[in-house]
Amino acid sequence: MKMPALFTAIFLPFVLLCSSCTRKEASITDQLEQISILADTEPDTAYFAIKSIEKSVIKSKEGFAKYCLVYSKILDKNYIDATSDSLIAPAFLYYSKKGASKEKAEAYYYAGRIQENIGNFSKSMEYLHSAEKSLPDEITELDGLIYSAKARIYHNSIEYKSAALNYNKAADTYRFLNNKNRYCLNKLREADCLLKCQLIQDTHLILKSLEEDLKDLPESTVNKYYQVKIVYLEMTGSDEKSRMTEVYRSAIKDKKIIDWIMIARIALSNRNADSALEALQMHRKYNSESGVYFYYLAKACEMKEDWPEAAKAFKEYISIHSGIGADILSQDTRFVEERRI
Repeated sequence: MKMPALFTAIFLPFVLLCSSCTRKEASITDQLEQISILADTEPDTAYFAIKSIEKSVIKSKEGFAKYCLVYSKILDKNYIDATSDSLIAPAFLYYSKKGASKEKAEAYYYAGRIQENIGNFSKSMEYLHSAEKSLPDEITELDGLIYSAKARIYHNSIEYKSAALNYNKAADTYRFLNNKNRYCLNKLREADCLLKCQLIQDTHLILKSLEEDLKDLPESTVNKYYQVKIVYLEMTGSDEKSRMTEVYRSAIKDKKIIDWIMIARIALSNRNADSALEALQMHRKYNSESGVYFYYLAKACEMKEDWPEAAKAFKEYISIHSGIGADILSQDTRFVEERRI
């Protein structure tokens, strides 16, 4: 059957254009799959890749949901903390009703991460529970990310036993995936929570099990190991804490990641005000002046009987904490000022 000339002239170009757009969108969908895979190993490259995609070409709800989901993943992988759900919303609305279990779990996870970023922990946990329930049978990195996120929220909510349990689940996931660094890092976070629960022996067993792995780990993870180890020695009253502090200082080459406040605290417990002041000076070099900094500065100055500086530091502490503990610290300040006179 021969097409009418008017139809051919008006509608055929439109049909061909739609066909071209469909092919182009299908090509972009394939690109998004590749960019999503790239984000796991080269998140910075993936970030520039997705920014080059023409969003206007994506017409279908499924295609746009995929775009928003992959974009949300890339931001998270690049430690860009989104504080608005405008990007993840189309993916969340689509995949919560349709799509494979993997995409559904990812949509719930990244929605939960945004709620975590803005401090809405109850809503974040609700999404993370849904993400966990939506996980496919195959164990992937997403399992570990969900357990780690749940653990962080429990930790921030001072529910240390639940935090330790989820860090343990995250560690088991990364051990299955042969990711030694993430396995060790989550075991150390678990140990940190166990210490807060006064479960000293369980902490000891974790630290002991990781000793052989230290040489193969990034410095940031080794740094975490020494932090937990020294607090463990501190809590058990071990004389080894001072020696371990020196080992820690020499082992970590990147001095800005060292916990100088902890080192100052250990020095003060040994009545070594000069070492404490040195550590506090290093903290100030790499970090902003916090309430805890001024607290230990006051204690170190008091130990050296430098009453004017001790009083000044106590007042800074009170100012930062806006009255929290002000009654007690005001008494300390008055005591210091009396000795100053």
